[in-house]
This record gives sequence, structure tokens and C-alpha cells, in this order.
Amino acid sequence: MNVDCAANCCLWGFLPSFGPLELVVIGMVGILMFGNRLPGVMKSLGSSVIEFKKGLRGVEEDAAVIQRELSEGARAVRDAADLRRPV
Repeated sequence: MNVDCAANCCLWGFLPSFGPLELVVIGMVGILMFGNRLPGVMKSLGSSVIEFKKGLRGVEEDAAVIQRELSEGARAVRDAADLRRPV
């Protein structure tokens, strides 16, 4: 196996990594294909990211509520266990 090939291989192993010139060409082709629709695509991408973050925030709030309820339940169990112990 050639050392240069090993240095240029990407994650997938069979595809070479892209250099700066290849990325510029890919970007230009993308602009040519989506040039007139690009603002709409970016707007929908931005709104999708915002909705995703809102969803994550909701999951974090739910996790906090569950954690708070579990700690209150554990405290109640400890208190009940303390009441059963002979003094």
C-alpha cells in the first residue's frame, strides 16, 4: 500500500479526502445548482435548527423534572425509613 494513499484516505477508507480546490469546485457546483433557491434553503435550514434546539430544551426540562421528582421520592423513602427505626 502506498504511503500517500494511506495519508489521503478518509473515514470511509475507499474515498480520498477532499482538498481545498475540490471543496471550492463542489461549492461552485452547489451554488450553480441551488443559486436561486439558496436563500429559501438556508431559511428552512435555520428554522430547522431552531426547532431542533427547542426540542432539546424541552427534553432537558423534562429530564430536570424527572430528576427533581426522583430526588423528592428518595427523600420521602429516607424519611419513612427514619420513622420506622427505633429511637
